[in-house]
Amino acid sequence: MIGMKVSQKNMVDLAERYFQLKQALRNASATIKKLSHRREGRSSPQKGYLEFFFSAAKDGDVAAPNIMIAAIMETSVLCKNMATLSEILITNRISIFWENHTNIRNEVFVLTWTNSLVNRYTPAMKNFTHNSLPARVVFGKGSIASLGEEIDRLNAKRALFCCTPGREKEVSSLIAPLDNISAGLCPIAEQYVPLPMVEKGRQIAKEKEADCVVSYGGGTSVGLAKAIALEVEIPVISAVTTFSGSETTDLQAILTDGHRVGYKSDWMLPRTIIYDPETAMGVPLSIMIPSGINAIAHGVESFYAQGATPVNSLIAGEGIGALASALKRMSSGQDDVEARGDGLYGAWLCGTSLGSAGVALHHKFAHVLGSTFGLEHSMAHTVALPHSVAYTTAGAREAMQGIATALGDSSKEAATALYELNVAIGAPTSLRDIGMPEEGIEKAAKMISEDPYPNPVPVEYAAIRAMIEDAWHGRPPTV
Repeated sequence: MIGMKVSQKNMVDLAERYFQLKQALRNASATIKKLSHRREGRSSPQKGYLEFFFSAAKDGDVAAPNIMIAAIMETSVLCKNMATLSEILITNRISIFWENHTNIRNEVFVLTWTNSLVNRYTPAMKNFTHNSLPARVVFGKGSIASLGEEIDRLNAKRALFCCTPGREKEVSSLIAPLDNISAGLCPIAEQYVPLPMVEKGRQIAKEKEADCVVSYGGGTSVGLAKAIALEVEIPVISAVTTFSGSETTDLQAILTDGHRVGYKSDWMLPRTIIYDPETAMGVPLSIMIPSGINAIAHGVESFYAQGATPVNSLIAGEGIGALASALKRMSSGQDDVEARGDGLYGAWLCGTSLGSAGVALHHKFAHVLGSTFGLEHSMAHTVALPHSVAYTTAGAREAMQGIATALGDSSKEAATALYELNVAIGAPTSLRDIGMPEEGIEKAAKMISEDPYPNPVPVEYAAIRAMIEDAWHGRPPTV
């Protein structure tokens, strides 16, 4: 996990840098291959490039940074992962050189990361139109300390802080040093963002003459902040402590008379998102684990929703992989700042891709479960995901291959890999176990099939009912 500040421009700059260097790196790689073949006694293909480079560098034959970068890129491709690459770097006694050349080290990480993504997730070239939402992201341990600075960047003088009632004390401590720019607290956030709560929050914002709204916590707090901003038309900053992902979009549903009413507005897209893994450490695993699967669901549907593009697949694939790794570590006794940081990183990527690609059957399924039967939001997503993916598999084979690859096993069906991930991390697998009544199966099937979201496989009542029955009983998904 690396602390960083990322903007849309940063991503474009990295992409441009990557493609600018490709030809130079090809030339450098060709030079390395040609010269290294003259050396005798190469111990392994992985070490060959580095052995050549470091002996040549020692003799003063090679000094160009591109040669260094190409050598390590070539080695990293052969090594398959950065852990193995690090072992080889240490074995070749270059740790001091590596640490002292920050520019080269950063270039290598960017290029190897980008190169691996291109190779893993990008399908054959095809026409597409890609839309991206702008955002400023401040990421890393201790980054919550920049909150005051981020509020100042918006020239805001009266920031209203939204959170759940349980977070009130924590947020009060957070804003204590910010008296000069704080309009106070709005600690009323509720799951599913019900309209009466929204109206109360909007009234508080108006009474306090807020010119900015800050959410602290997970998706529930983000939802309240967005709903306030929608009407009051003030910017949003989100400090995120779970794997929500909703902070990355300009969308929000408000529960109105028992129905989810969706809204889309530039005002609801946070101007700055702060991800500080240290603030996530106090959130129980019982919340973080299903929150992580909810975030993976964002990345999954980014592969095949109507707005799916190769760019979204790259971003979502990296996000899914980071989250799956983080959740496995967190659930197996390695629940530390690094794991939670990797989870936040993955959640950001998956949410970002969803904001561009849109949603499909899975989100309709989860939304019906939550708003109709009062099931906890992330729990509903967790149980539903393998089954909605199984339903969609026949219409999105290429996407499913990418999802399975991101989960670490391209030989499996994506739906099976997701179900096995739930089992491995101790997440729920049955709708019955999280509170859905059996008599609700028919009602849910009708609601999903009568007003479906766009999906690669047509949504039909009988098949949807069978899908829900599998999920209710906790059976493995039927592909």
